Amino acid sequence: MRHVVVTRSVVVLGLVLAGACLLFARLVSRPAEMAVPRSAGEALFERRCAGCHAPADVDASLRPPAERAAASAELHRFLRGHGHCSPDEDEALVEFLSARAQGG
Repeated sequence: MRHVVVTRSVVVLGLVLAGACLLFARLVSRPAEMAVPRSAGEALFERRCAGCHAPADVDASLRPPAERAAASAELHRFLRGHGHCSPDEDEALVEFLSARAQGG
């Protein structure tokens, strides 16, 4: 009877170890796009905005250089009343969208 308990324990521990190895391998092997550092604004946009908005739709209003300052101020006003971001997060979003609008 004792050898049955030992055998089952070894099998269970082996499966746990194999599962832990697979989980570790999955966590360390990231896709190439995950390895590229992203700006805080881009990460924030992905987390908070991308579910409903595409970056190209939002940054289009910032594209004409002559109107960029006014458009940026308007975007700041919009962000204050839309979503639940802090002023610092709003600024990071505007910087990210402005860089996209300028082609960067």
